[in-house]
Amino acid sequence: MKKIMICCFSVLIIVLSGCSPKENLLESELFFYTLYAEEVTIMGLTEAGQSLETLIIPIEIDGYMVTSIGKEPSFMSTGGGRLSSKTVKRIYILGNIYIFRYSLSLENIDYIFSNFYLPHSTYDTGYDGKYIDIFFPSYVKPDLDFINRANVQFFYNLFEDPSEDIYLIDYYENQHIEFIPDDPKISDKTFIGWYKDKEGLIPWDFTNDIVVYNEDEPVLNLFAKWS
Repeated sequence: MKKIMICCFSVLIIVLSGCSPKENLLESELFFYTLYAEEVTIMGLTEAGQSLETLIIPIEIDGYMVTSIGKEPSFMSTGGGRLSSKTVKRIYILGNIYIFRYSLSLENIDYIFSNFYLPHSTYDTGYDGKYIDIFFPSYVKPDLDFINRANVQFFYNLFEDPSEDIYLIDYYENQHIEFIPDDPKISDKTFIGWYKDKEGLIPWDFTNDIVVYNEDEPVLNLFAKWS
């Protein structure tokens, strides 16, 4: 009976292993990643990615949607994937990307910005970085007093739904906006610049304008203007 159980268990392992998708580690300029069902899981940083102070986690890599950073442990897998860097200070996550526990190793991180929900496991890194997200404030634990709300929001200025229209968030206290985001790209449109109004009449001057707290308008909204 014992031999039969061992045999059955061995067959089960072989079958499950055969059913598991074979993952090949792919490489872009900044990331190592795996691709399954046309979805990208970021598994690490290349040497170029590790050397940056500001890192953007894009919506797509090589034309495929990015859905997660790292992998969740399972019966057949110990998980894996980690963004490791001693240089990265700011990370901007543009898409609705899930970060699995223990997938970050960032010794000098100052901020992690997410346009969407940052899972609580993200905060459990042992570092003193500030973690900022929007749209899902009810998910933030009240005892996480280092959480800051984004006070600068860049919008595509094309979509009615704010969760679709948001391009990037940031945080500054009586400072110039130091990080000027890459020009957003929309097919058949040409980006002109960032403006203080939806109509595109008052441009934001990154050299001279300062983010100043205003109790009536605590968040600075900047809107893209298109040709």
